[in-house]
Amino acid sequence: PSGLPHIGTFCEVVRTVMVQNAFRAISDIPTKLICISDDMDGMRSIPDNIPNKEEFIQYIDLPLTNIPDPFNTHDSFGEHMNARLCSFLNQFAFDYKFLSATKYYKKGLFNKGITKVLLKYQEIMDIMLPTLGEERRKTYSPFMPICPSTGKVLQVPIVDYNLEKQIIRYHHPVTGGMIENTLLDGQCKLQWKVDFGMRWAELGVDFEMYGKDHLA
Repeated sequence: PSGLPHIGTFCEVVRTVMVQNAFRAISDIPTKLICISDDMDGMRSIPDNIPNKEEFIQYIDLPLTNIPDPFNTHDSFGEHMNARLCSFLNQFAFDYKFLSATKYYKKGLFNKGITKVLLKYQEIMDIMLPTLGEERRKTYSPFMPICPSTGKVLQVPIVDYNLEKQIIRYHHPVTGGMIENTLLDGQCKLQWKVDFGMRWAELGVDFEMYGKDHLA
C-alpha cells in the first residue's frame, strides 16, 4: 500500500487466482485467497501521484498507517491505499479476504509467530546473513523495532535479546543510546522475508505467488 494500485497489483492477485482455479479443478479441498496489506511498513519513498508530495518528506520511515491521508478521505495514508486496493480488486469480482498487517500486529495476532522468530533467532540469522552483502550484514536483523521516540520503523542491528521477556536491545541510530523494545503488540515488525514466513505459518498459507523475489 505504499502507493496507488496499478497493473502489478492486479497481476499479483490474478496470477494467484489462476493457481487457485487450477487447484479447484483437480481437488475437492476448499481454498481461500488472502490479500494482506503491508500497511505497517515504513514509507521509503514518496509516490509521484499524490497531492502535495513535498509535504510527505517529513514522514519518511513512519508506518504507512501513521501518516496522514494525502487525499483527506481516511484516517491515514495506509488506510486510504487499502480502500483503493479493495475497490480496485472488487472491480474484477475477486473472492478474497482482506487483512491489514497493522491490525494483526497491534492486536497481538502475530505475537505467537514473533515469539517463535525470537526463539529461532540464531537459526534465522545463519540462513539470512550469507544471502546479504557485506554492508547489509552489519545492520541486518529479522526485527524492525518501532522507535519509541520518533515512531519510525528502524533497521538496526540487535545487541542482545531476552526470550523470557520478549524484548530486544539496540543502539538508537541517532543518539547511540541503548534502547529496550518489546516485540509484541505492534511495537516491532519483521523484515519482509521473515515476515512472509511468519505469516504463512500463522495464517495457514499453502501457496504464495512465485517470483524471483520470493524464490529465496
